[in-house]
Amino acid sequence: MNIVHLPVELLVQIFDCLPQSALIHNLSLVHKSWYDLVQHSPDVWRTRTVLFENSVYTHDNEPWRHALRLVRNCSLKHVHFSFLPLIDLLSLFAECAEHLTSLTVEQCQNQVISEYVLMRLYGMTWPELEQMQIGNFYVDGASAIRQLFKYVLPNSPKLQYLNGFEVPLLSYGSEVNWEGLKSITLMNDAFVTASSSEMLVTVAQKLENLTHLDLRATGFEFDALNTLFQHTTSLERLSVQDLYTFDVTHGFDGLKELSVTRSERVVQSIIKKCCNIESLKLDIHASFEIKEVAKYLKNLRHLWIERYSDSLIEIMKNCSLHTLRIGRITHTKENKLIENLIEHGQSIRVLVLDQVQFSNSADIYTIMKGLPNLKELTANACFTHSSPIDNISTNTHGLETFKFEHSRMQVNVHSFATANLRNLTYIKAKREATQGIRPEDFNYIAAHSPHLKKLDVSLFDIPSQPTNSSKKPRLNIFTGLDTAHLIFGEYGSLSQMCGVLICCQNASTFSVDSIFSKAQYVDKLRAFLEEEKVKEAMKRDKEKHKTARSDSTNIAAKKQHKKWSTQRYTRVKKSHKRTDPCTLQKLASIVWKEIDQLLNTTCFYDNGKNATEMLRKTYKNMLVTKFNPEDSRKTSIIHEFLHLLRLRILTPDIPKRILLQR
Repeated sequence: MNIVHLPVELLVQIFDCLPQSALIHNLSLVHKSWYDLVQHSPDVWRTRTVLFENSVYTHDNEPWRHALRLVRNCSLKHVHFSFLPLIDLLSLFAECAEHLTSLTVEQCQNQVISEYVLMRLYGMTWPELEQMQIGNFYVDGASAIRQLFKYVLPNSPKLQYLNGFEVPLLSYGSEVNWEGLKSITLMNDAFVTASSSEMLVTVAQKLENLTHLDLRATGFEFDALNTLFQHTTSLERLSVQDLYTFDVTHGFDGLKELSVTRSERVVQSIIKKCCNIESLKLDIHASFEIKEVAKYLKNLRHLWIERYSDSLIEIMKNCSLHTLRIGRITHTKENKLIENLIEHGQSIRVLVLDQVQFSNSADIYTIMKGLPNLKELTANACFTHSSPIDNISTNTHGLETFKFEHSRMQVNVHSFATANLRNLTYIKAKREATQGIRPEDFNYIAAHSPHLKKLDVSLFDIPSQPTNSSKKPRLNIFTGLDTAHLIFGEYGSLSQMCGVLICCQNASTFSVDSIFSKAQYVDKLRAFLEEEKVKEAMKRDKEKHKTARSDSTNIAAKKQHKKWSTQRYTRVKKSHKRTDPCTLQKLASIVWKEIDQLLNTTCFYDNGKNATEMLRKTYKNMLVTKFNPEDSRKTSIIHEFLHLLRLRILTPDIPKRILLQR
């Protein structure tokens, strides 16, 4: 059956995996039935958040008319407006009012709109609107944005989530259906004529059903804040920012998540009233104050803490953590951070180390060995001042995710490449000459971790080490790989890069980054292509010379041949730089030779079966037999690599960072 004629239900499930731009600009052009499905079927857009932004949708052009058709025909439920003029926003917003469920508005231009234009919203209702986010710009009481939502907020009976990034929602006063809200962002409004604290007292009495509160407390009076906390006892998530000296007098028995920023003086008072906190996020200052109230955190499961290891140790003694993120902490003999982490952190499953200083590189292996339940480990910008230790290894068979990013430490990649590994991230730190993944290291990963789903690594940053093994390397094709982001260094050969691409050929999201234009393999390709061009020119010279000599009756041809033979090589040398020295056809033949030689020396396995000969036939068809330069970009990852390789060869001064995605 042709894919065009698949049932609508299956096509909708397939389309759900594609981005919005692909639906609009690509799939709708394939077939008339697909065009009708994308342009007129609400099923395609039912669960998708549709983005309307100024760079795409403007007045008096085809994209804008398409946006209006999409809104009118497809009953959009989730809409995101970004960088739109208010007149355009108003037109689209009014069209999708009936079915709209969630709305996000950010960075819209603050234009002056007449009351006549806004009257278009008069009498309209938004019966299904449940979630609204207003954000990233300040508005005053007389702005058009406030007038716009003046019509929306009172006529949205199901509105439950109202969050404003930098927007003072208190300025809307009685226009908001405060009783039905479950999530809200509250901040002081410097433009409101009446007291913000008085408004907060009035609003607080209507927030008894509130479960999520983001409070930016600058400028509020203590009595108003006390009234707010008194009426929001059913909170489940609380984020506090800029809350200074304040004593919380009412408890939050249902509070599960607490985030504290620049409010270290009240963190103890809040925690004493919250005995069931499961997730706690602290900034540097609040981390110091938490030590005295650690005994109240017996139900804590997820912790983000910075700088103060004494507070961390005291917390771990009183609870069983599942997720721990440590930031800017130094392991010393005095605090015994690693020893206490192993002693009291046996339940930890996810560990994130951010800018942690260790005594030596072996400390990270000591942690993994001492935490038997650890499934995910992230080391971001960690470092040590001691000399590296060679031959470090440990048992990491239970580890499923390993992320090593910009850390100045030496780790053995082989110790993490196990059968249970699902996600691997390895990005070397800048100016580190001893770190990186060699070709033999990647071969080990491909041989021992066939079930990888995400691969984000920098490869070939350091020279490979010679090996005496006579056995053929055995590489596994990552069958279940979803995402592959590869950064190739300057020490890799074209054959080794092709081997990596073959292993990652099943990735649905793929990128190749930082292929240096001055690497050795690029120089060799340039020299080879220039040599091939000179040989072709000489071959054409001989053919024309032979033709001219055989034509003895044509005197003019002889004279022209004599003149041409003395000047031809000079013209070739002067003009060859202006022509294209490499084509995709030539590069494809070169890459195929490299792959053919690679398949003679390496065994590739797919799901346990030897797939070497199958790969040979497949890539010969793609690169030689059925190669089509016009359609090559849509065919495979290897063809995408050809375009990037050609760009590197033709342009020596190209920027070093080039991202190629599909």
